[in-house]
Amino acid sequence: GGGELVEPHAYEEPQIPSEPLPVKREVTSGAMSGAAIQSATDISHLNGKEKESAEIEARIENLKKSKGLTPQLTDAKKLREEKVKVSSRRAIPEEGPHVHQPTLEQVIIQAETPVKPKRPYVAPPLSLLNPPTEKLAPDDDIEEKKERLISTLEDFDISGEVESVDVGPTFTMYRVKVTLKKGTSVGTILKYSKDIAMKMEVESVRILAPIPGKNAVGIEVPNKRRRVVNLSEILMSSTFNTATNPVTFGLGVDLYGESHVAQIAKLPHLLVAGATGAGKSCGINSLIVSLLYKASPDDVRFILVDPKRVELSVYAGIPHLLMDEIICDTDKAIKALAWAEQEMERRTRYFQETGYRDINEYNSDIVNSGLEKMPLIVIIIDEFADLMTTGKKAVEVSVGRIASLARAVGIHLVLATQRPSVDVISGTIRNNIPSRIAFRVTDSGSSRTILDAVGAEDLLGMGDMLYMEAGKPDFQRIQGAFISNAEVKKVVEFVKSNNDAYFNEQAKDAIFNDKPEKKADNSQKERKSPRNSPDLLAALELGIELRETDGNSFSTSYIQRRLGFGYQKAARIVDMIKDMDYIGVSERDPKKTVVTMTREEFEEFRSSIEDEDGDEE
Repeated sequence: GGGELVEPHAYEEPQIPSEPLPVKREVTSGAMSGAAIQSATDISHLNGKEKESAEIEARIENLKKSKGLTPQLTDAKKLREEKVKVSSRRAIPEEGPHVHQPTLEQVIIQAETPVKPKRPYVAPPLSLLNPPTEKLAPDDDIEEKKERLISTLEDFDISGEVESVDVGPTFTMYRVKVTLKKGTSVGTILKYSKDIAMKMEVESVRILAPIPGKNAVGIEVPNKRRRVVNLSEILMSSTFNTATNPVTFGLGVDLYGESHVAQIAKLPHLLVAGATGAGKSCGINSLIVSLLYKASPDDVRFILVDPKRVELSVYAGIPHLLMDEIICDTDKAIKALAWAEQEMERRTRYFQETGYRDINEYNSDIVNSGLEKMPLIVIIIDEFADLMTTGKKAVEVSVGRIASLARAVGIHLVLATQRPSVDVISGTIRNNIPSRIAFRVTDSGSSRTILDAVGAEDLLGMGDMLYMEAGKPDFQRIQGAFISNAEVKKVVEFVKSNNDAYFNEQAKDAIFNDKPEKKADNSQKERKSPRNSPDLLAALELGIELRETDGNSFSTSYIQRRLGFGYQKAARIVDMIKDMDYIGVSERDPKKTVVTMTREEFEEFRSSIEDEDGDEE
């Protein structure tokens, strides 16, 4: 079924225990007594710490024998010895005065209790999509068309012969080897495209003069019958299924029947343009649905912006969304781009502190560490022209910064518009977004704006596209994959009903909170400030201990490991400490970052917070 396309990924927010783990008093029906432990091994001659360790060993061994417990006991014992985590998602913080230490009984109970299995991501089955259609046979009058084409060229003093004919789902390419008179450019053939279309009795033809890398001219003539390329055909192809990148999506089929896919991480951003009815919205749906089949919410998160309020509303509530709402308001879309800028800067600082080059290196390195995986964020704006009309300056600045700096940290843009004019797709945006998809546009000027070349005005519509990928000199003509609204609804319903959803509430508050800030005195601001959180106190005390022991550098990753926080929470805490001006350089080692707050300052700071909390009560 479709669920086997990718390995399932579990997505669960990390849980940080603020209280001691609950003690289950009835360990087994035959719980051991102290005498039983003594009989298992002689520990009377050991000191306090050795005796405690021996007691744990004896109780674990007896639990194994009496209960037939799983090998998690051995894992728990190792983790206890390392003083890190009992499981990758439920952290027991390391020793320190700010946390509760697990008792002997709790360690054994945690070793006995199996970790609750995480619910893996269930990909939708391919049976929800319409099956692939059969390939078309060549038109019956193919030989007659070849003769008519050569005759038309001869009318303009261009002699040649048809070397081959390739039949695609939408058009047929006639590869013609032409003989030009001395001093005549091959580009002169382009101006005869309308005459050739009239002679061939078709709406339009597209001429490649020459075919890239070939000593021939390609003339693309529309077929009388067109084959619909269903998305299932791409998702069933080996090209899609062998792609290891989880953000791979289906494009369509080329002239030779080969399936084409693209990887968002390599684009790294995408411009999509096309007139009404050309296939732009269907292309966006194919992209999103492809990722629902290929990627889990751990791998990718969407921010969907739909000013038209009808195109993307069907995806509301899917677990891949960063928030549980689709953004339809222009002001909120601008806030979303501003939030993405801040997230980009936060991730950039984090990678700088930890020494990672990009998000791929980070995610591959933390697979077995228990840290939170950092998902890619794909921002899809269905009608970009609407945003540029109402907030051009703010939008252009945000898009320009994200497009130029966000690739390494895994934030990607997909901008779609039906009006690819220079006032919508400015030079700054075009220069920073090299990958383009052009569906049929109304004129050659729009084609030059989106592709830097003519040709999109001669496309046939209904998914017929020109695709230009970053790093490649030429664009390809592809028949885009088709997915109906009914198919989209079935896939979305399956994903929502079979998977748990977890959303970023901080991002939602930053984007959707329209409440004006109320003026307040300093005491009110301080009480409501996150500076009063116990997490900040724990991080400050941890930093002070680290400086006093001359340990590692104080950083976001260090807080993650020691306190079990997720990346975003740890980064916010580091930012708060920086704002308090308590981050500096170690006197012993200038390469190390330390918390400069003294013990006295910390106690005074904690006392002031407790006093304020008491006053508030």
